Amino acid sequence: MQPAPYNLGLDLVRAASIVAVICSHTLEWWLPPGDQTTILAAYLGMAGVEAFFSLSGFLIGGILLRAIDGGLGPRALGRFWTRRWMRTLPAYWVLILGLGWYHGAQDWSGLDWRSPFFLQNFVPRSLWTPLTPHTWSLVLEEWFYLFVPVLLAVGVAVIRTVRWAPPIVCALLIAACMAGRAAVGLAPGPVWGAEPNINPILRLDCAAWGVLAAWAVRQGTLPRNAAAAMLAAGGALLVLAGVIWVRLFHPETLMPYGFAVWGPAWQPGQPAVLELGAAMVLLGLHRLLPRGRGVLAWAAGATARLSYALYLVHVPVIYLARQAGLDDAAGCWPRIGMLSLMLGAALILRYGVELPALALRDRLAPDHRNTRSHGNNPSTPAANSAMNAGAPGG
Repeated sequence: MQPAPYNLGLDLVRAASIVAVICSHTLEWWLPPGDQTTILAAYLGMAGVEAFFSLSGFLIGGILLRAIDGGLGPRALGRFWTRRWMRTLPAYWVLILGLGWYHGAQDWSGLDWRSPFFLQNFVPRSLWTPLTPHTWSLVLEEWFYLFVPVLLAVGVAVIRTVRWAPPIVCALLIAACMAGRAAVGLAPGPVWGAEPNINPILRLDCAAWGVLAAWAVRQGTLPRNAAAAMLAAGGALLVLAGVIWVRLFHPETLMPYGFAVWGPAWQPGQPAVLELGAAMVLLGLHRLLPRGRGVLAWAAGATARLSYALYLVHVPVIYLARQAGLDDAAGCWPRIGMLSLMLGAALILRYGVELPALALRDRLAPDHRNTRSHGNNPSTPAANSAMNAGAPGG
């Protein structure tokens, strides 16, 4: 097999993330149902999504940092938004329009008017269509794409130090969003109708750790021993966050560790901890596994390329299959059949919508970078994953 044309480490992060997200919604197929399975599934979903956020920040951050070097003005912002939205919107809109038509018995009543405009996170989840509850994470990504480039442009203009403006802006954004989530979490009654950890305004920092990682890589090549230490520390942080998450459902086990003191701060801070751990992991893998060949590279790249489509379709496929009673039969074969349906739906969305939209994007707003070069700078495509940047699939 040919060497992977993209960074293998980043492809592995993206592939692992989408596998974790799908496992979070299907774990009960393979493990005995119960509280522990539900808790573990919830953590897998959170960790997978936050890893997606960090990876998106790393890749998008590289693009924005490169744009800052040339001046992040209106023209550069316009090109950035065009390429981002042509990457994410067509497949998403086709999916929700199709599901709205189907679920609404062909009268469109199943289409939530908020969903096309990424406003569903501002209302309680009980009001969402049952076919797209997972799109909360894409909402956060789209709000990040819209506002954070503007914040970076303003930060460069105000701070007037191109090198240090991005990390300062990201650090301030992370601190402000964590403080906002904590304040809203302690406030009596709902604020803006949404949970703090999925509120788009309070989660504008969702990919900020990834941008910081991209900035760090631009400062110089990370030594291999430091990259290995970064990978180990990031992995340990994700494991620790998982242990705390599981034990949060039995708080008495955490009381000897001062849970009453630090517990209330954990909920608003948990997303940042997961994103930091994921950013450290991808920094280490980005340096240690720049290229790959063979089955691993092929599988990671193929999964990464399909990850956005898989993200979009997997929950609707599960929901519709359950409505049809396809998961009632015992044994693994019905589950394998549903996974095959997911794969088939993702391939249709990928080749029927995503790729034509990307081809149109490249005609409307071409990327002038050399897409076949290799390197360690995340602002060049060589360091990109096979998805060439994005969300829970973007």
